[in-house]
Amino acid sequence: MKLNIFLLVLAALSLTACNDDDNPTTSSGGTGGTTPVQTLNAFDSVNNALTSLTGKFPTATCDATTGAPSTAPGSATFVTDKIFCSLSSASRSTGSVRGGYARTAGLLCAVNKASPMTNGTTPTIHDNITISEADPCFTGGAVDLNADGDTADTVPVSFRETTGGQGDFDTKIEMQTNATAFNTSGTSDTTLYLKNAADLTAAKSVTAAGVSEAVIKKSSGEVFYENRDYTNSNHTRMYGKGTVEANGTISNLTGLQVIEASGKTGSEANSVMYATDGTNTWQDQYVGTTRATGFDTCTTTTTGGTPNCTALVIPYDAGFHDFTANPATNYNNGTMMSTTAPITMSF
Repeated sequence: MKLNIFLLVLAALSLTACNDDDNPTTSSGGTGGTTPVQTLNAFDSVNNALTSLTGKFPTATCDATTGAPSTAPGSATFVTDKIFCSLSSASRSTGSVRGGYARTAGLLCAVNKASPMTNGTTPTIHDNITISEADPCFTGGAVDLNADGDTADTVPVSFRETTGGQGDFDTKIEMQTNATAFNTSGTSDTTLYLKNAADLTAAKSVTAAGVSEAVIKKSSGEVFYENRDYTNSNHTRMYGKGTVEANGTISNLTGLQVIEASGKTGSEANSVMYATDGTNTWQDQYVGTTRATGFDTCTTTTTGGTPNCTALVIPYDAGFHDFTANPATNYNNGTMMSTTAPITMSF
C-alpha cells in the first residue's frame, strides 16, 4: 500500500535496463540535460496513489514539522489518525510515508535531469552534477543537502549507475552528495536498488538514516511498502491489494494492512495495527508495550452483520522496535525485503 515509495521505485525503475560490465564510463556533470519524463510521471503516480489511499481514512490534524497526529497515543482515533497523517503529511520527517522517500526521490529526479541515466550495459560514473537545494524536484520545498543549516546552496553530487549483477534487482545507483568526483573506494550516502520487469516493479533506498522499499506486483494488484527510520526510530510496514491503475491510483481495494511503530527497544513509544478486507476492519494499538484500553476491535460494514476479523489480526511483537539488532547496513544489498502477505510484526 505504501504506494508512494513504491512509485519511487517505478520512477527509478523506468530509468534502468539490464546487463553487466566491469569497466565504468564517466560522464561530466552540469546543469543541462533532458527532462526525466519517466521519473516525473512516476512521482505523479506516487501522489495519485497516496491520495487514493489517504481517502480510506478519516481526516486528521497533522503536525507540519513531524507529521504526527494531534491526538494522543491511546485515544480512540489514534490508529487511523496516525496512518492518515503518515500517508498525507507533506512533512519531511523520515518517519512519515512521504518523508521516508521525499529526499531520495527528489535527488534522483534532480540528478537525472542534469545528467540523464545512460540505461546502458556498462557501469557509468556521473561526476560533479550541480544540484540546487531549491530544485523543483524536491516537492514540498527546498532540502538541506549539504547539512549546513540552510537550503539556498548549489551542491555537487556524483553518482555511479550499475546494471546487472544486483540480485533481486536490475540496477544499483550510488550517490555521493557534496562530491565533485565519485570516490569508488568511498561510502555513498544514498544507494538505490531498482527493478522493472513486466509484472514487477520495485525500488529500495538505503541511507545511514533509514531504509525504504516499495514493491508492486502488477497483475495481482499487490503493493508492499517498508520504511525503517533509524534516526527517529520509526518503523512502518504496509500491504495493499486491489487494482493498480496506470497512473498509480489504487481502486477496488480488497485488502489493506498497516503497521506503524515509534520508539526503539527499551523505550517503545507506541504501535498501531490496522487491517481491512473491505467489509471487516480490525484495529489495535499499544502505548509502550501495553495494549491501549478498548482496543483489539473488529467492526463490519454489513448492516446487522456479525464482524469477523479472525484473518485480519496482526499479533503484537515488540521486536518490531529493535533497530539495534537490525542495522541499516544489513539491507544495503540486492535482496528484496519481505513481500509476503499477510504482513506480520516481526522486524
